Amino acid sequence: MAKQKIQLSDHFNYSRLLRFVLPCIGTMLFTSIYGIVDGLCVSNFVGKTAFAAVNLIMPLPMLIGTVGFMLGTGGSAIVGITLGEGDEDKANRYFSLFVLAAFLAGVALSVLGLFILRPVAILMGAKGEMLDFAVRYGRVLMVSVPTFILQNMFQSFFVTAEKPTLGFWFTVGAGCTNMVLDVVLVGWLRWGVAMLWYARTKGACCLRPGRAAPGRTCASCYRTGSWKPGSPRCILMTDREGIMPEQSSFFQRPVSGILGAVVLFLLWSFPAMAAMHLDVPARAARGDAIRVQVSGDGPARPVTVFWLEREHVMAAQPSGSGWQAEFLLPVPLDSSAKSLALKMRTQDGQQAEARVALFDKKRPVQALRVDKQYVDPPAEVQERIRRDREKAGKALDNYSPDRLWTAPFARPVPGSVSSKFGLKRVFNDQPRGVHRGLDLRGAEGTPILACADGRVVLADDLYFSGNAVYIDHGQGVFTSYLHMSRILVRPGDVVRRGQVIGKVGSTGRVTGPHLHLSLVVLGQAVDPEPLLEARPAARR
Repeated sequence: MAKQKIQLSDHFNYSRLLRFVLPCIGTMLFTSIYGIVDGLCVSNFVGKTAFAAVNLIMPLPMLIGTVGFMLGTGGSAIVGITLGEGDEDKANRYFSLFVLAAFLAGVALSVLGLFILRPVAILMGAKGEMLDFAVRYGRVLMVSVPTFILQNMFQSFFVTAEKPTLGFWFTVGAGCTNMVLDVVLVGWLRWGVAMLWYARTKGACCLRPGRAAPGRTCASCYRTGSWKPGSPRCILMTDREGIMPEQSSFFQRPVSGILGAVVLFLLWSFPAMAAMHLDVPARAARGDAIRVQVSGDGPARPVTVFWLEREHVMAAQPSGSGWQAEFLLPVPLDSSAKSLALKMRTQDGQQAEARVALFDKKRPVQALRVDKQYVDPPAEVQERIRRDREKAGKALDNYSPDRLWTAPFARPVPGSVSSKFGLKRVFNDQPRGVHRGLDLRGAEGTPILACADGRVVLADDLYFSGNAVYIDHGQGVFTSYLHMSRILVRPGDVVRRGQVIGKVGSTGRVTGPHLHLSLVVLGQAVDPEPLLEARPAARR
């Protein structure tokens, strides 16, 4: 059986700690190994002076590269704390900020390093040929400083991403590439011989013993270490500067650094793009709720959902070898957008997104006659109406990421629909707001059933709604049952799907006995009808 991935939130014993830190130790050791191979290639194939120059100037770019460790150590701590708080979007913004800061700092330090390279080399004791070697090699290294800083920073972020092993294998790959290029470019191809061939074929050099110009030498003299400035033993002259042997051993570093940064970015984003499956309707009517199903690999963790410019956390459940989550999202009845964007992300970086196109349903006008006091309420009830709205608003402010409901919802009463959601209402010839619920026919005293499991958050007599019950089903999903003749539950009661919670009545603003069923999802009233079980077929 494969060992389970170690997470930072786990309880660490000695075995888990050793398994987690070994890749980091291996990364440091392998970095030292390919650094030694660099030195062997330079000393054996280029010469002692070049090797001394490399070691003399190397502390400067290494010192500059510590900025990457600084940003990686501090940045990974901040990102890790933010992830632990469950704010993944903020953590990703922090991560992007640190990456940008590292890159800009690398560019600035690279430019600065190019200006101070020669004075620093002189200060450290470089003279003559060694100074020339050190400056030219240092220039190559300074070009790669931005990517070197990014590489150092990402080593810390690999640990924060709970992927120290991935960082180790990346280092192994980069190190093996570096060592192979060292041997091929410096030892096998011997760039000096290649430049001699190039010069001969292009006619850009001449063989003139005793006429060598300072700073222009042949490959054999570099390898033997016998060249000195102005030495008559050098026989190669070129009409322009080429890539010299001392540069070739580290010529691959800027290239490998750039590739490394690209690979690191991709590796960081791969978990976010992989292993998440999203099932969401391509189109939805304004005023409806869309049912979303999402699944992925790994342990079940909460899913952060971005919808209507707000962030919501939805619980996930284990499913097979992975996890799955299901939730409802509202489409506002009055939305003017042509489509809405849906984005979601898990704590381990998996993410998915989709866009839902919107369309309108026909919303006819409905004219009704009711008691005058429910069209133009008298002054003495205005305060009660205000308190009723506060009660309802407070009840709907409850939020739990856990899902208690299952779809389709149970029908609360067996009767047919008498008034659909979204109708434009006219009471006693006075236009009022749209109907934000579903009216179901029912005789006085007909039992009313809970549509799904949940907790009662309001059970009270309200002015317009009459006897009303509000139930919280989790994930911001609420149902309300209005105009009851009797309420059979109390606030705080846990109810089950199909449980009797009251009786059909005609209290509040009504034209006769019926049940007004409302469905509120994440603060938006939506049409309950598409989510209800079908009516039982009539008996013949």
